[in-house]
Amino acid sequence: MVSSGLVEVGSHTESHPILSTLTPEESWYELTHSRTTIETKLGRAVKSFCFPNGKPSDYSSFHFQQLRDAGYENAVVTSFGLVSAKTECYELPRIGVSGQTDLLSFTKYIDGAEHYQSKIARCFSSRT
Repeated sequence: MVSSGLVEVGSHTESHPILSTLTPEESWYELTHSRTTIETKLGRAVKSFCFPNGKPSDYSSFHFQQLRDAGYENAVVTSFGLVSAKTECYELPRIGVSGQTDLLSFTKYIDGAEHYQSKIARCFSSRT
């Protein structure tokens, strides 16, 4: 898959801990050891990281700096959304797709309609 150029393998820690519960030394180990292991097995650089669980309470800006220091170029979290020029590159939102996602929903996710529909709904719900 990797040699096809269509798939990039990223890192997700060594043992899937919630980084905010670890010491700086422990989180550094999780970030770097998992990356080294994948790079050794694939023979390619790992540029991306995915936070375990990926909720805002599971990581902090401290971990962004650790990712920078470790040489990662970006990281994803579980927040739904689209990327803009102002998006932190170590806190990229994702669009979740599963086997239950129909074509219309997938299309709405990809073209941004779902994102803007959610923003409009939040705007109107805050007025009531």
